[in-house]
Amino acid sequence: MSHTAPNLVSGTSKPSVKVIFSNERVIVGHKEYIVEHVFVYGLKSADIVFNKSSVEGSFIYSDQPYTSYVDNTLILGLNENKLICGDAFEEVIYSSNDEIKIFSKPLYVRLVSDGDKVTVYLNGRRSYEANKVYLHVEHSNHSIVINILVNPIKILWLSIEEALIRLILSKDTIRIQITKT
Repeated sequence: MSHTAPNLVSGTSKPSVKVIFSNERVIVGHKEYIVEHVFVYGLKSADIVFNKSSVEGSFIYSDQPYTSYVDNTLILGLNENKLICGDAFEEVIYSSNDEIKIFSKPLYVRLVSDGDKVTVYLNGRRSYEANKVYLHVEHSNHSIVINILVNPIKILWLSIEEALIRLILSKDTIRIQITKT
């Protein structure tokens, strides 16, 4: 990430704020932070690539997020942080060897890199392994909460009140798409 990220995403009716990150480097507008931990909530969407040795991507906010930076932890938020808890109810809508679609209320996703592989945990009930995971989240009610630890190990936790999740599985990669139900 050797470039300065633009602050606004064009082509929308209301300017959106884009946050770009690569491992411990996070760019919000024209300001760069070096972090070990990123906690974001109230975002509109996220695109994340998580592999054995790195995590990078972007978050889109519908407006300028609240920003707090203390002790190598960056907190970005819009609206109030929604505490999402409780057991997940899930309904499998479709399942095959290379694809699964699930409705979940709430939805919990955890990605963990052990240096050799990335493991995806879904609602604490299912797990999948790959070398690389592509995660795309889009949810219009801003109930997305993402917590990323980038140092010393790489872990991502995601929770959302209610969503439809689609996993596309292959030998080396997993593509995860999370949308509003």
